[in-house]
Amino acid sequence: MYSVLIVDEEQEDRARLQAILKQSALPVAEVREAANGEEALVLLSRNPADAVITDIHMPKMDGLDLCARVHKLWPDCALFMLVGYDDFEYAEGALGLGIQGYISKPVTPSMVLRTIAQSLGSGQVAEEQSSYIPFSVLEGALQLLDRGVWEDSEPELDEACRLLFKNFGVCSLAYCRRTAEELFHILVGKLSQRMGYALDIQLPPFTGRTHNELYQWFLDTEQLIIRMIRNRKRNADYNLIHMAKNYVKENYNSEVSLVEVSRKVGLNASYFSQLFKAQTGQTFVHYRSKVRMQKAMEFLSCPEKTVTEVTFEVGYRDITHFIRTFKKYTGLSPSQFRLQNGIGL
Repeated sequence: MYSVLIVDEEQEDRARLQAILKQSALPVAEVREAANGEEALVLLSRNPADAVITDIHMPKMDGLDLCARVHKLWPDCALFMLVGYDDFEYAEGALGLGIQGYISKPVTPSMVLRTIAQSLGSGQVAEEQSSYIPFSVLEGALQLLDRGVWEDSEPELDEACRLLFKNFGVCSLAYCRRTAEELFHILVGKLSQRMGYALDIQLPPFTGRTHNELYQWFLDTEQLIIRMIRNRKRNADYNLIHMAKNYVKENYNSEVSLVEVSRKVGLNASYFSQLFKAQTGQTFVHYRSKVRMQKAMEFLSCPEKTVTEVTFEVGYRDITHFIRTFKKYTGLSPSQFRLQNGIGL
């Protein structure tokens, strides 16, 4: 039976890991906790552990420093590191520190058991996990999936599938399924962070019995997430353009520019210009002119207003430019418009 030390600043995370270990089939007799690296070293000096699971970011002494010291003082101790979405590059500094596995946050029971079963050798669990995919491969596949799904890029999605299923061929089906599910859960978390709100995506259950069926499930799930992102993006784009149009309507009498409106909706000017044309079928400048001309016709319907007054009230500073634009839009000069509509006669 083995002893394990969990090192994490967050008490809630330590409790979750402890519960996973105690409820598992792993041969773990004792699970201790420490809130930081210094506290962990004190506990280990009194009673060494067979394995240490440590977070990478902690006060006083971070996970990398702790692993370096534990590896030097207790070289037989198995080391596992908890890493978040943005810790992959930082975790590269752990090379040579004897770390035997990485556990992605937020932790899941299958991820924890899959990672540490190799070292703690738990009969059925260890046998099931005897073949596993290297951390670097999972990281690479996740990055490709992230870019491929977000940018709807077929080449990167194809490469992610090739990378994963090249390695899946030597793993048990149960392990492959769990790994694929965890990758998708992490991916949905990353996409939710990027979009600023939670994506409620329910992964379809896998009921197949072969690696080929798992491959098809992987492709179907990939397309499900892409459709969800595409729909959310489309709705978000529609809302942004709706905001932009309202802003123009509210500020028709000022020097409202494409750059100003694009900033208001949080987009760069070039992308905003393309998106506006795609969503409305007209350029931003044409839409702004249309709003101003509609207001101009409304004001010209008031006989007490002069053409000069109307020119300035709809945001123009040059009466000649206003008259030219009005005639282009209506086919009439302001005076002809009034005459045709019996205004001021």
